[in-house]
Amino acid sequence: MLVAAFLAFAIQDTAEIHQGRRPEPPPVSEAQAAEDARYQVSEGERSGDAGTPDRYICQLTRLPGSNLRIRQCATAEDRRRARDLAREVLPGGAGGTSAS
Repeated sequence: MLVAAFLAFAIQDTAEIHQGRRPEPPPVSEAQAAEDARYQVSEGERSGDAGTPDRYICQLTRLPGSNLRIRQCATAEDRRRARDLAREVLPGGAGGTSAS
């Protein structure tokens, strides 16, 4: 009985794939839509004016000498401050390349 139900489900899925239609995405709740809108990167932030400095940005970083990765989170303002400091310390910015 269970196998028959699984086969019926699999046949239905392959029929949708062969017709070239994609399944509908699940509906988004109002709370999720509001949170997505709040954390969306603005055009102003991309151009450098930091429209949402309190937004959290997380990334996986590899520990030196290990394959272990850790998750590092910081606000957009903290990341901008670190980037500015690296540009002051290293000639030519964080990459260390210098025009002279």
